[in-house]
Amino acid sequence: MISKTPVGFDPYRMWLEIKTPRRPPNPYELLMIEPGEVPPSEVEAAAARQRRSLSRFRSNGDANLLQSLGNEIDRARETLLNRDSKAQLDSSLRAEGVPVGRTNGNGRASHPSGPSSANACLSCGAGNEEFSKFCASCGSPLFRRCPQCEKENTLSVRFCVGCGHNLAAMDADRVQRIQEAIEQGWKLHDAFELTKAIAFVRAVEGAGDPLLKSPYSEAMRLAEQWTSELEQWKARDGVAVQRSAMLIETHRYAEVASVADEIPEPLRSAELKRLAADAAGKAQVTNALMKEIREAVAKDDALDILSRIENFLALHPTNDRVRAIGDQVREKIIRKAKRRLAKHAYDEALEKLWLIPPSMQDESVAKLIESATELAHLERAIRRAAVVDDNLIALGEKLCKLAPDNEHAKQMLERMNRRRPKRPSDSRLHLRDWATPPEASPFGCEVVWLAAPTAFAAQSQVSLETLHAHPGRFFVAIGLALQGVKKTATAINLLSGEKKAGLLGKLGALRGPKNKIAWGIDLGGSALKAVKLSFDAKTEEVHFEAAEHIPYPRLLGDPEAETRRGEMMEEALRELMSRHDLKDTVICANLPGQRVLGRFFQIPDTKKRKLTDAILYEMRHQIPVPLEELYYGYETTPVVADLGGDVHRVTVVAAKQWDAKNRMATFAAVELDPDVMQSDCLALHNFALAEGLIAGLPEESKKKKRDDEPPAEDREAIAIVDVGSDAVNIVVSTPRQVWFRTLATGGNTLTKSLVKQFNLTFRQAQKLKHAPAKAPRVYKYFAAVEGEYDELASELQRSFAAFAKDHPRCQITKLYLCGGGVEACGLLSRLRGIGLTDAVQE
Repeated sequence: MISKTPVGFDPYRMWLEIKTPRRPPNPYELLMIEPGEVPPSEVEAAAARQRRSLSRFRSNGDANLLQSLGNEIDRARETLLNRDSKAQLDSSLRAEGVPVGRTNGNGRASHPSGPSSANACLSCGAGNEEFSKFCASCGSPLFRRCPQCEKENTLSVRFCVGCGHNLAAMDADRVQRIQEAIEQGWKLHDAFELTKAIAFVRAVEGAGDPLLKSPYSEAMRLAEQWTSELEQWKARDGVAVQRSAMLIETHRYAEVASVADEIPEPLRSAELKRLAADAAGKAQVTNALMKEIREAVAKDDALDILSRIENFLALHPTNDRVRAIGDQVREKIIRKAKRRLAKHAYDEALEKLWLIPPSMQDESVAKLIESATELAHLERAIRRAAVVDDNLIALGEKLCKLAPDNEHAKQMLERMNRRRPKRPSDSRLHLRDWATPPEASPFGCEVVWLAAPTAFAAQSQVSLETLHAHPGRFFVAIGLALQGVKKTATAINLLSGEKKAGLLGKLGALRGPKNKIAWGIDLGGSALKAVKLSFDAKTEEVHFEAAEHIPYPRLLGDPEAETRRGEMMEEALRELMSRHDLKDTVICANLPGQRVLGRFFQIPDTKKRKLTDAILYEMRHQIPVPLEELYYGYETTPVVADLGGDVHRVTVVAAKQWDAKNRMATFAAVELDPDVMQSDCLALHNFALAEGLIAGLPEESKKKKRDDEPPAEDREAIAIVDVGSDAVNIVVSTPRQVWFRTLATGGNTLTKSLVKQFNLTFRQAQKLKHAPAKAPRVYKYFAAVEGEYDELASELQRSFAAFAKDHPRCQITKLYLCGGGVEACGLLSRLRGIGLTDAVQE
């Protein structure tokens, strides 16, 4: 009994929900069960339920009062479980007029009824026949089987009538397990692990067992109650998610933590956890950035200030204080940049303007940056230009127009105009240098723009003018014509199999009377280039008779010209025939490098017949096309002694028969029948030898220690890079051998980049490529092409590395550039490596 009760406070009603007026309540009232015959399991479950109700008030209730109530519950349990104590209690209650009867398990007193009260149903209280196994009223079982002896017993007996097994203890143990599960469920519930708590109590056993009905019903009731609580928490979590998202959207990151704390951590959804973590991270970053901004302001570090302000405003764009600091620093930078622009220090001005982050650039700043970028690129392109050409002068004029008070730009333009008419001292070159090349190019050797040949006796001034009007574009045609007059070191002819059936791979013989005069016809990607050479047997000189450059109406790489490629080449051939008589001359045609396959390998020295078989065997393994489908030829060098034994280096040139015949069909359409068909790359090699670009065999390689000792391998080589409209031919030549490769890139690649950059047609972009000063923004022109220049330089380096791997003792001493693509503004500068040093040659 409670000794002290706070005034106005009834713990029985408030804590245990006992609504009967008696104080203190009797054991039945305290455990909230109806007076009568109650199964022990029900008494245990009721006592556990009341103790659990008290446990919820341990944190804020009076400890003595809680202890006293707990003791009362224990005494009530002991009274109802003890037969004598219970009998005395029932007798006293009856004396008071309280009805005491058998409980039906639903909290209602029941009295024996029906045929037999001795076999009453514990579920509904109805009487049943003595030997009935199931209740006639509710269908509940009336007997159970003893687990020891299999004897059936009524549900009310405490010990088995067959073996004396303690059935009551077994029931108490089953009730205890349910109560323990409920206690564990409450622990999980109090830790807000509701999902686990619900699963725990739902897993108890006892469904349909009358002896376990009360504790089992309590477990199920708690499951339903906690499920309802869980749904309520989920609803509150959804509200918290919405509030957190709104706070993050309005950049109030610090407030999200308090919203998330309203939901116990185990009950928070993954989305709420994510939002809370995101907000916490952003709050931490903004606090750190604010501290760094204050430190940067103290140091007056503009770059540090603006970079941190940009990051801060990205997280907190509504912070007017920080934005005001950024605006002050930005205006300071703009004033400094304008002073540098006034002094024509464009790169310095641009460097300062780029300190302003994009998010802090308004329209006026964007225009200032674009103007400074244009001026800086113009000046940089002028300073780094390799030669004085029309493009350089046009760029100088544009700079003077955009900056009329730039005296230095005017002086540079004046120097350009003075140099432009003057020819270089070396007649092979086309234009005078402007910027001083660095001592070493990216390729480790001098890079020269080769414009015209000098090794031939000229017969026509018109021909010379044609050569100089199209610098570096006739070398393939010259190499072809040289093969026609039999003045080449390499005489592989891809038509040898066509001209002489059954002799594929042999060196083709040229027909007698024609060998003194030959036409080399190069059907390139932009124009037909043709050269006529003659050989004077008396003087043993090669004479330059004629040169023709016949452009196509459109580039072959122009998408709009795709269906007219063959037609345009045929028209160019007809135009050549209208200007010259090609009868009784040797016709030498080219086959583009993309259509030709080159292979280079070594073969041990052996007898001639076995050497041929060995070469054909190696070709079948290295060429992915059956030899029967190819036109091919090969040449071997004399035995080389310093390659790990006496070996021959073998050069194989092959082309698919379909490609060769397709080119022959173009000539046949105009009634021409070529005698020679040669790869562009081998034609360039033949030209290089005839022009003297390769100084003959080194003296040390000519000397032999013994008469029978083979010569050493060549130690020096030159490279020719022919940049055409649709391909780049790379040729490495030594006095006795050649190595080549063709890249599927060229001037058309630059044109396509300009198409994307300026949204032009192919034809418009082609015109812009040759006149970059006409671009609306010159810096966009260089942005479009410089990446292609870098890629070409990288491909050249990879190609030369491949050559060095096969020829480790041979060094490339000079790189010659030719072809129309070299005229692209900035390409020669990039390949020379101009830019590390920007000195302008005086």
